[in-house]
Amino acid sequence: MEVLTPRLRLVPVGPANAADLWLVHADDEVWRWYEGAKPTLEQARQRAAEMGESWRLHGVHKWIAYDRVTGEVVGRGGLSRTPVDDDWGRIYAFLPDFPWVRAVHESRDPFPAHADWVELGWALRHEFWGRGYAAEIGQAGLAYAFDVLRAQAVVSCAERDNVRSRAVMQRIGMRYAGEIDPYAVSVLLRAEWTAAPTRASASAQASTMTATMDQPMSGVHNRA
Repeated sequence: MEVLTPRLRLVPVGPANAADLWLVHADDEVWRWYEGAKPTLEQARQRAAEMGESWRLHGVHKWIAYDRVTGEVVGRGGLSRTPVDDDWGRIYAFLPDFPWVRAVHESRDPFPAHADWVELGWALRHEFWGRGYAAEIGQAGLAYAFDVLRAQAVVSCAERDNVRSRAVMQRIGMRYAGEIDPYAVSVLLRAEWTAAPTRASASAQASTMTATMDQPMSGVHNRA
């Protein structure tokens, strides 16, 4: 699913835009938050292929964000399903004690994933920091999660000293829920989204979504 926001065109990551993903992840102000060393183009190709598979099998993963006017690569961001494992199981403590929290997505490939809650993340090339793009991606991600995927919750994780990403989480209506060392965790539940005053504008952005032909419908950076 391709998404248009006021300033961005959000395109699902897949093999065709691996070089654009590398452009984001190889940014000197981005890779240090994720990698022990700057990623190679071949590593970006592998990661893009994995993301494309998750779009095909899980119905969602990250987008590449392009400037709608210039076509420049601004960053990448959006949603992903989280693995059902001990690491992500620590998030249960921040979610309601309901069966949907542990429900497993119908597709067990490429890995068993949570069905009813997703993770939201973003990373921007350094020259685009401080312009509100991360919040724009985040709002589009929330609208997609709740209005399209019908998710029950969205979580977002950032290293506790990553004040920029934590500020974006607050700006888009997510609430701080606690910490899992070294990450600060923010959460937004469906009921909170429905009641939020920013929901109407974010949902209006979601209404501009269009399906792409090659992707099936099935300073600021954080964990994913």
